[in-house]
Parts: sequence; structure tokens; C-alpha cells
Amino acid sequence: MPIMAPETATGESSARGAARSRWPVIAFVSTMAGLALGAATNVGQGILPGATNQFVNSAAVWSLAPFAAGALLPHRRRAAVAAATAAVCGEVVGYYAYAELARGGMGALHYTLLWLVVALVAGPVFGTAGAWWREGPGRRATAGGAVLGGVFGGEGMHYLLVLGHATEGVLFLVATLLVPLLLGRDTRERVRGLLALLPATALLYAFGLAQDLVMT
Repeated sequence: MPIMAPETATGESSARGAARSRWPVIAFVSTMAGLALGAATNVGQGILPGATNQFVNSAAVWSLAPFAAGALLPHRRRAAVAAATAAVCGEVVGYYAYAELARGGMGALHYTLLWLVVALVAGPVFGTAGAWWREGPGRRATAGGAVLGGVFGGEGMHYLLVLGHATEGVLFLVATLLVPLLLGRDTRERVRGLLALLPATALLYAFGLAQDLVMT
């Protein structure tokens, strides 16, 4: 049985202790950030033109908040998932609350409830991805970054193949390639991240198609 070096054990214990002490603050900040981002999305939809409007109205952009929440809580998986889920639920509530209060109504209630169900799935997925990336390097770090990049890729493929919006699709695919390049800690991790984008993009594209079927 391998023995962990004392300094390694001490370092991990310190990281876990720090995460334990700050996770309620991170959960609160994540919720507030989610509310603000959700409301900002609704505002942006009304004022931004062309492709920039699609970036505002983007599930991929919304996934940044739960990913960041998870990344702030490495070694605390349950706390990371809770904070990330709070962030996504905050985005949904902020979006529809602004629509109700400032834009004449949020529409049918069942759409809000459906998006909250999606948030309960997306929060744990992206929170775990963020935590895995922060805990890296290694296969989990690569997988975590691929999940984030894959949601941009899936959305880009949706614009290209389903909606026929070439400009938006290309922009999202460029963002997809940037994710592992920015998150990778070294050249090897960046290359692995780029390779991992292929299955991640395919999977999240398929998830988006299934989501469309449920929403329509």
C-alpha cells in the first residue's frame, strides 16, 4: 500500500480545510452571480445585435458560472456541486424574474420549471467538471476542461447543423478550441484537451437535441 508523503498529506488537508471554511460564502456568491447573469442575459437579448445576441443567449456562457463555482471548491465535491447548482438555478430565476418584473411577463410557467430541471442536471455536471479541472493535472482535469469546451462545441454544431446560422456556429467553435488552450497547464495537457473535445462535443450536441425535443 503506497504511503503518502507527509508534505503532500498536509497540503491536501490544508486545501480541504480552506475549502470547507469558505464554501458557504462561495455558494452565496455563486447564487448572487447567477441571479445577476440571468438578469443580464435578458437585458442583453433586448439590446445586442446579431451574433453577439446569441452569445448572451447561450447555455454555454451560462455554464461558466457553475464551472467557476466548482473550480473554487476543489477537494469538496458535494460543496462544489451545491454551489454550482445554486449558480445555475440563480441564472434561471434571475432571467425569468427580470422578464416578469421588467419586460411584461415571463411567459408560461412550465418553461421556467423545465429550465430549473435542466439546472439541477447542469449544476452537478459543470460543478464537478470545474472541481476536476482545479484538482489537476491528470485525466480528470482534462475531462473537466473537455466538458466546458464541449458545451461550446455542442452549441456551435447546433447553430451550424440545426439552425443554419454559420457565423454564430463558427464563433462558438472557435470558443470551443480556446477552452483547452486557456485551461491547459502545459502543452501536453492542451493537446489532450483538444483531443477530448471531439467526444465531449458530440455528447453535448446530442444532449442539446434531446433538450430541444423536450422543450418543444
